[in-house]
Amino acid sequence: MTTTAPVAPGAYYGLPTWMPGLGTQFFEGLDSDTDFAVDISQSAVKTTNGLSEFTQDNIVFYWTLDFVVTQDVTTGTGQTVTTSPHFPFNYVGNFSVSLQSQYSNVQVFTGYMLFLFNLLRPLRGRQAWRNMLGANVAEANGTPLPADTNATNLVATPSPAQATGTIRFSLDVPASMYFDRYWDVTETGVSASGVPVVAQVSPQYMAGAARQVTPKLQMSPAFGSGLDTSPFNTTTLSGTADSASTAVSSAVLTVRRNGVYATNNPAVDPPIYNWQVQHIEKQYGLGGRAKKTLALDEYGQITGLILSFWDPSANGGLGDVIDLSTQLDTAVLSYGSALQRFNDTPASAQRRFVDQHGFAPPKGVLIWDLAIDPDGSGKITNAYSLNTLVMASCTIQLTFSAALSSTAYVNIGYEMLKYVMAGS
Repeated sequence: MTTTAPVAPGAYYGLPTWMPGLGTQFFEGLDSDTDFAVDISQSAVKTTNGLSEFTQDNIVFYWTLDFVVTQDVTTGTGQTVTTSPHFPFNYVGNFSVSLQSQYSNVQVFTGYMLFLFNLLRPLRGRQAWRNMLGANVAEANGTPLPADTNATNLVATPSPAQATGTIRFSLDVPASMYFDRYWDVTETGVSASGVPVVAQVSPQYMAGAARQVTPKLQMSPAFGSGLDTSPFNTTTLSGTADSASTAVSSAVLTVRRNGVYATNNPAVDPPIYNWQVQHIEKQYGLGGRAKKTLALDEYGQITGLILSFWDPSANGGLGDVIDLSTQLDTAVLSYGSALQRFNDTPASAQRRFVDQHGFAPPKGVLIWDLAIDPDGSGKITNAYSLNTLVMASCTIQLTFSAALSSTAYVNIGYEMLKYVMAGS
């Protein structure tokens, strides 16, 4: 008697949508919150209460947070209002999404780091104009179109400014990561497949009681003590003739979701691996040093590192980004017994990123993309990630032209794969 071998999970995933019973059915649409009112205080951090759980059905690759901020910023008599270089993204404060009990899939201090994660790994397309995240779309190639040809930008506000009006911006919240060449490995680094495959690692199956997921969102005060964590700062009253600056701001949030419809056939649904994508931000002090070694203290396969430098003592104590072109001499990423993955100056790091992505990172930001295959194909792979579970002494060594202020720090954004048993 002949027996038919069972079809492996995911074997039919990616077949054309029009194939009866086997085609992959993609969707993009609204999640549970639409035009949700978000409170923004003039002077205090506001926790956003009442956000709904993410919808518990189907299979999700990522969510998108669409913000529409209405602001009325008035500079008082004898006052100065300063705009943050991270504006408008740092209207968003602490944000996290926990999909597993072991860790948060996304955890950032402000929306600015989520913005940088989106620059590093856009979740739809690889166009070079993505550094604007939707702004100036019609002028993506640097040549303005005739005025009557440009459509109204409904995605983002080009060159948003400190003023009265409406600002639009969107931030994507990754729940998985696409690989052109994915090597599936065990927790100890042993190959589980033997050959690389095209994979989405690992989409979130949202159905079931275990998937009661609620995002946690705080909004920064419009006027804060530092420009790293607030969009604006205002001077304080210094004379009887002065009047205080005011900021009346509010926002509405719409959450969208992107993924595929789930079926009852494991062969049709995307496969799940023992790895989940994680985007996490951590802060490291640079305190008055000309040289600093930082140990990478997250565990998993690191596919990208974003270094965002800030000096709270600069700009008269309001803080400012650290100008890497004049203050950073070298940045070295190493592992094992002094094996150097990158030994960079700011210029060489920028050149590599421009070659990989088509644009330069923002001022004060250095990005190492370890997922772009160095063979020149531009394909995304985990073959050359830093797997801190099996690779020892993964460190960053920074050398500055002179000692930084005692309060200087760098926020590091880890884009990585975390080991989580499938089904947990």
